[in-house]
Amino acid sequence: MDGQLRTTERVSVRAEVNADISADIRRGRIPVELFPDQIQDVVGSDRSDDWQTTDEFARLKENIETRGQTQPIRVRPADPSWTPHSETPKAISPDATFFIQSGRRRVEACRQLGIKVMAFISADIDLDLELADLEERYHENTAREDLSSFDRLLSIGAIHRKAPKGTSQSATAQRLGVKQEYVSLGTTALKHRDAVVAIIDTASATMTELKSMLPKFNAGEGQGAQTKKAAATPPKSAQREFEVAGAGRVRLRPTKSGLNLSVQRLKLEGSRQDEFEVELRQLLEKFAAE
Repeated sequence: MDGQLRTTERVSVRAEVNADISADIRRGRIPVELFPDQIQDVVGSDRSDDWQTTDEFARLKENIETRGQTQPIRVRPADPSWTPHSETPKAISPDATFFIQSGRRRVEACRQLGIKVMAFISADIDLDLELADLEERYHENTAREDLSSFDRLLSIGAIHRKAPKGTSQSATAQRLGVKQEYVSLGTTALKHRDAVVAIIDTASATMTELKSMLPKFNAGEGQGAQTKKAAATPPKSAQREFEVAGAGRVRLRPTKSGLNLSVQRLKLEGSRQDEFEVELRQLLEKFAAE
């Protein structure tokens, strides 16, 4: 009889422990392992560049391969009623599907490496789910230095557009911890994205340049003038990109006033920078004179 009581007590304690673990998993306090194919991306990246081909992504993949995934991603269950298995809460069923909130690069790195993904699961949340995804993506990406000013504004604009109807720009700004001006600029950037991309190199545009240019899309010049500007500018499809061994990626983008040239991942130090500038000047002068 005593043996049966002790067994019953052990079962009861184990059930309580598993219940606590399940609750912590749903609150995003305990990371679990997921197969990359279990994770779907319904929001998409807020980066304009092809991040999967960058040196930064290559370094991340190499780091995960060497050290393992030290920082879990964050997901939410596709089924709001999902809950971990009562007896084995840390063993997530491969049939369960999750939507990614942050950590796209880590998921892709794990996918390419053929390993599972460490993830925190956010199940017990009261926010609009898609809005929560956008905010999580925004806070993760703005913590890194390589997010362009234009991509940051696009992300802010997307969050404000998804906010409940009637939400003021000041409320969104307070929620994200940014100036209200950025919410206004972000809304404009999102609305006129294609036209802006056709006029300037958004990857290198500074926030000062965007503050000066974006308001013109909503005032003064009017939609007709902006349409003419966009039409007079070569389409984005005319852009050319190519890789140079040891130098990185070169991008050539025709614009209304000429040609934008950018070189990514080219590392020069000291006198090599001076040498590069001299030869680049000579090259540009040669073609300008023809």
